[in-house]
Amino acid sequence: MKSLGMLAKRIFSKVGLLLFLCLLGVNGCGNHEDGNKKIAPRTITDMMGRTVSIPLEVRRVASNGGAIDEWFLLLGARKKMVSTSPAIKANPWFVKIYPGVVNLPAAFHNSDVNIEELVKAKPDVVLVLAGIAAQEKLTRAGIPLVILERRNHEELKQGITLAGKILGPREERVAADFCAYYDANIRRVTVRTSVIPRLKRLKVYMGGGVDGLSTEGKRSLVTSWIETAGGINVAAESGIDGIGKRVSLEELIQWNPDVIIVSDINAKANILKSGQWKDINAVRHNRVYVNPRGAYLWSVRSAEEALQVLWAAKTLYPDLFADMNMSEEVKKFHKTFYGYDLTDDDAARMLAALPPRRQL
Repeated sequence: MKSLGMLAKRIFSKVGLLLFLCLLGVNGCGNHEDGNKKIAPRTITDMMGRTVSIPLEVRRVASNGGAIDEWFLLLGARKKMVSTSPAIKANPWFVKIYPGVVNLPAAFHNSDVNIEELVKAKPDVVLVLAGIAAQEKLTRAGIPLVILERRNHEELKQGITLAGKILGPREERVAADFCAYYDANIRRVTVRTSVIPRLKRLKVYMGGGVDGLSTEGKRSLVTSWIETAGGINVAAESGIDGIGKRVSLEELIQWNPDVIIVSDINAKANILKSGQWKDINAVRHNRVYVNPRGAYLWSVRSAEEALQVLWAAKTLYPDLFADMNMSEEVKKFHKTFYGYDLTDDDAARMLAALPPRRQL
């Protein structure tokens, strides 16, 4: 009887220890498996109001390979990226800053996704911007999917803040630092542009594609930075709503913008050599500019939007911002947030929307 009592005591002791370890989450009582241990998941609310269950610690992350991949660079999470897109792998500035991106699988292409390739990459979570066509595929695959928005300055900051929160405490701190920097740049610009009377504000057109006839109107980040810089987005003023909207040359001639900014370097050459654009004020007064681009195009949804507001203000009103040195601003941003030292030549080429100079 004594030996039976001793045996029972040992059994209950082991059961008690096991329960104790479970309470601490040490011995696999959570729901998310990570190696040999399981960790309870956490829930977050994305920018569409969806509740998403994600691992407590995110070690592997994917996006649809656009601006969000550039957010990962900003947040110092490049080593957590497990997938990207062909466009990012072909971006010479992204590759210069993070050469390892060329070794990642490209599960996303434009708005579509290769689910088999993505599943093989084993992401803990996938972050995408609202409107991606592959959302249904991703949802059916059962991969935790977080949807972010980016229609104005505030939503861009919210998206980057949420991305930081998902990725971890260190990334969350970087996101807060970025938002403070972004806010400071907006204040720095608006303290001067806010006093420009509406009747004296320049009318601005932002053109995408090689023909320059794709634009963004109301409820777009483009309208936010144009207005911050002291301009008026002629597309938004004329009722164009949303992003990636096609317009006609006849409409553009009627709007007669004072400044044209294009996202494609070839678009400027096409506009200037075409006789159809010659009577537009921006062309007549030689005020057609190519938007800078680095790890992503500055003007749309990238974290470099914090530089875009400075560049746009100086481009529209060079005399008002004569004291602003964009080369120094670009180098400071890349050193602070990417941990990368740009040369003067690098900064000049980025501002001119040129790729980095090839190393001999």
